[in-house]
Amino acid sequence: MNTHRRLVTDLALIFLVSLAFGAARGDELNFGLRAGANYSDNVERVPTNETASSSGIVGVDLVAQRETGRFLYDVFGNVEYQHFFEENVESQTYGQVRAGASYAIVPERFIWGLSGSFDQTRSDLLRPVTPGNLDDVLTFSTGPQWTVRFASALEGTLEGHYVVADYREQPFDSDTLGASAVFGRRPSTLSFIGLGASADQVTYDSDDPQAEDFDRTEVFLRFNAEGVRTTVELDAGYAEIDGETFKDDGPMFRLQATRKLTPVLQGFADYRQEFPTSGGATFSPDSPPQLGTDASVLTGGPRKIEAAELGFRLRATRTEGLLSYLAREEAAIDNARRRDFEVLTASGTYFFAPRASITLFARFTDEEVSGVSSDEQQFGGRISVRLGRLTSINLRVEHRTRDSDNIDGNFAETSGGLFLRYGSPDGAQGWR
Repeated sequence: MNTHRRLVTDLALIFLVSLAFGAARGDELNFGLRAGANYSDNVERVPTNETASSSGIVGVDLVAQRETGRFLYDVFGNVEYQHFFEENVESQTYGQVRAGASYAIVPERFIWGLSGSFDQTRSDLLRPVTPGNLDDVLTFSTGPQWTVRFASALEGTLEGHYVVADYREQPFDSDTLGASAVFGRRPSTLSFIGLGASADQVTYDSDDPQAEDFDRTEVFLRFNAEGVRTTVELDAGYAEIDGETFKDDGPMFRLQATRKLTPVLQGFADYRQEFPTSGGATFSPDSPPQLGTDASVLTGGPRKIEAAELGFRLRATRTEGLLSYLAREEAAIDNARRRDFEVLTASGTYFFAPRASITLFARFTDEEVSGVSSDEQQFGGRISVRLGRLTSINLRVEHRTRDSDNIDGNFAETSGGLFLRYGSPDGAQGWR
């Protein structure tokens, strides 16, 4: 890694920590600190010669948001360190952190934004998530946004961004420089329709053939609407990607929509078809933040994706639930590699006492990477009992199985743990 990239990634880490600290000083923070022990009968998730191991765990989770004022932020994080007591098993950090912030230098006119993330992908997609098969990915983005209004309803927005992506092991470290312009009409304060265009230039540090520099251009129609029960954000248009040895084009869609079906039930939908620029892992924003689950992508190089997710979220007085289905297709632009991924997720929490709850969860995945198919099933549960206003104890059990055409991708594992957590009752602890 060159000095420039090390400086930028260090700044990204400082930004993530500083933003979390700033949020911690406000009233919008939900956080938790946890420590405990875990046991697995197949900690390396291998088909034969399984290694059983206990481990010690320390972790932190937080959710923070500020939606009013000149300084706005949105932070999500769930990270833990797991130390295995078997000498031949590598200790591992699991987790995800997403943080975004903006400051209105001139309110409603000129805004400067910052965002950063810490994600993880599988180094070998033919193997499951295991200690030693995770690659850390750090991203940092910054840039201005300038909005000009004409008459009473016409509006134009210019936006620029610089993005750094840093992979601990894989050869996809990159810089992205881009800009976009959108002009349209705002019929009301909660809706917008307009035309836009964007251009991005992605430059990789490595000479690896999977990481060839490319340019991406898009033209699109933008439609945003927010109602009492429904929100829609849509970009739909045409995109082109151009590298030294490849060129491709096609339709582009980015859609996020939610619908409040009843006072306690919400539906959501997300659809994407695009040539993504460089970045880290990807995970469903409407799923709970699980640790050690699949957030991988086919490649950090030039690729085309098509992904769709549908789901329902339930939040009642004593019951919370989630049901979602995600289908994702990825294809590398400059070779024949392809990944098809489907996942069905279900979870539910019932508060059977004022200070006690039980959570049940299940996840079914079907993945094919360049002709190699794998199916994985995950079942488990958690009982949580609050000992005080900020202290709770959690007992968790889980069983996983994986059947794969790749013999090294098969495994069966049963694990369980006991954890003490201190912090806000509502946080980003997910199933842990």
